[in-house]
Amino acid sequence: KLAEAQVAALKGLVALLKQGGGAATPVTAQHVALFSGGDGGAGLLAWPAKCLFPALDLLRLLLLLPAAAPHVQAVQPPLLPRLASLLGPAADKPTTLMVLRCFANALHCAQLRPVAAAAASASAIMDTLAVPIESGATGVRLAACSVLVNLAFALSDVGSAAAAAGAPAAGDADALAQQALSVCAHALSVGAMVTQPAEEEALYRVLVALQALLGVGPSMREMAREMDLAVTLKALPLPPAAAQKITDCHAKLLGTLGA
Repeated sequence: KLAEAQVAALKGLVALLKQGGGAATPVTAQHVALFSGGDGGAGLLAWPAKCLFPALDLLRLLLLLPAAAPHVQAVQPPLLPRLASLLGPAADKPTTLMVLRCFANALHCAQLRPVAAAAASASAIMDTLAVPIESGATGVRLAACSVLVNLAFALSDVGSAAAAAGAPAAGDADALAQQALSVCAHALSVGAMVTQPAEEEALYRVLVALQALLGVGPSMREMAREMDLAVTLKALPLPPAAAQKITDCHAKLLGTLGA
């Protein structure tokens, strides 16, 4: 049960989100604490799974607001790994879909992206992607692949910024890169991704994610070759009716890896 102050904060947040949000939206720490908890409470994320959907639907919208970023960053324990913990074997489809959309939005928001791409959050997020990519329904698989492509661009931005500044890569950069490449490789091994027309957009997002990762630099491309991704791509049985954007992206990847 929510306290009166929490009810007031929740009503205020709903009103803000109905206005469409924006850079100047006055998000407060109290709004974020509705989900993460505080003052002795565990927050909406501690509610039973059957009650989580509305809370996660609001949270995914909140994570798009630039003003939410500093408050999300300040949450302890970190919010995004906590969201990842909701995706255990017993997670239902609505919860899985909403959590994945939360991840995608956090990685899309420029102000929140560095938090989402940091090692602890990024690794926890990637740990959740294999199951929905392998066996999720079409919408869930697409959501997982959307997270993957947003994360790939986030990691690419981090790598490019470090290279431009002449700074050494962070100590966890190689581990995150390898984990991201592994998720891409796993996705390309899922037969439904290639053989079912309904999964075409999901496949495209995996290919774009891989392209973004390979663009980081020679070390990433070498890592991909060592993981036999060139062989995997060359053997990928694209159907004759595959969309032009898929065949074009596939061809560019083969060229990048010299396959």
